[in-house]
Amino acid sequence: MTRTHPYDRTFTPPMPALMVDVEDLVTGKRHSNELAIVDSGADRTNIPARVANNIGAQPVGSIDVYDFQGNFQGTKALYRVRIIIDGVPFNVRASETDGELLIGRDLLNMIYLTLNGPKLEFTL
Repeated sequence: MTRTHPYDRTFTPPMPALMVDVEDLVTGKRHSNELAIVDSGADRTNIPARVANNIGAQPVGSIDVYDFQGNFQGTKALYRVRIIIDGVPFNVRASETDGELLIGRDLLNMIYLTLNGPKLEFTL
């Protein structure tokens, strides 16, 4: 898989983000075209609660969540889901979030990622 994507310029400053699909590994139900932010600072991939509900995902556990300064933020559900990027599936245990879908290091460590800030693009 090698494909170049533009940074999302609706954010200030622009950031690497792309549309992905999310699929529940049990039901096979899919949520399509969800904006995902590439976040190398996130330990784990996060999916919005509304996406988990949409695909009927059932929690397979829970995880304590901390902010970037190490402050406890609460306990969140974990889901076994498939994130589909450019047609390529990645199975992950994603934690629930009230924010945007984040592609964390658990998934990023499975792929090659090149950020080209001056051109505002990235390649997966």
